[in-house]
Amino acid sequence: MRADMKERGKNGNGNGNGNGHSNKIATVTFLDQHQIEFLDKLDRNYYFHNGHSLPRGKILSELVSCLMHLGIDIGEMDPKKETFCEFLQRKLKNEERVHV
Repeated sequence: MRADMKERGKNGNGNGNGNGHSNKIATVTFLDQHQIEFLDKLDRNYYFHNGHSLPRGKILSELVSCLMHLGIDIGEMDPKKETFCEFLQRKLKNEERVHV
């Protein structure tokens, strides 16, 4: 059985509880080995300090929520001048200055 199919409920609605009421959608990510190791390191550090696991999916979900909360608008990025990572770093530095 495919990994994404395991997440689905008996009726295939994706929420696992069979009632058709879920606001979560599974997605596939393509990360390299270093990125996976980094997420696993975050989980280990979190577990060491808090005694609870922080799964990769939860880390990624929280990062997206954080970007949403900060109002990051990708439309402001010029891909000819900067990468997405550089754009985020610039925006976060500007956000830091606003709140200091």
